[in-house]
Amino acid sequence: MSMQQVGILGQHEVKRIRQSEGKWYRGEWIYNEAPQEEIIRCSVQEMSKVTMGKKVSTKLLKELEGNRTTSMIKLYAPLHTFQEADDTLGISADIIEWRGRLHEVAAVNHWQSAQALSHDEVYAKRIDDDINRHDT
Repeated sequence: MSMQQVGILGQHEVKRIRQSEGKWYRGEWIYNEAPQEEIIRCSVQEMSKVTMGKKVSTKLLKELEGNRTTSMIKLYAPLHTFQEADDTLGISADIIEWRGRLHEVAAVNHWQSAQALSHDEVYAKRIDDDINRHDT
């Protein structure tokens, strides 16, 4: 049974923006191709600062330490739908557009079990103020 059939916590449409692999060239990161955009159906939950401190893994908190993280979202998605960055392989983290805001995938936990619904738990940090705002 897929997550779409079960409908965990309601389904929302988000846009996943995936950069191609890339490499450093003369001090600048160059992507091999243009980003690919795809609409994904998943469950999305906004995380308050209190929730971020209690439920986010120690690994993720250390990664975010020193960054100004104003908000995060947590998604429940089908397995292997989103990817986090892997600098050794030249892979950038997926960007998620949800409700007019951009979030970068910071961590993905895979949950695969015969007793439970297999899914990914995805944590993404907000990386912009509002993509619909135009500076004049």
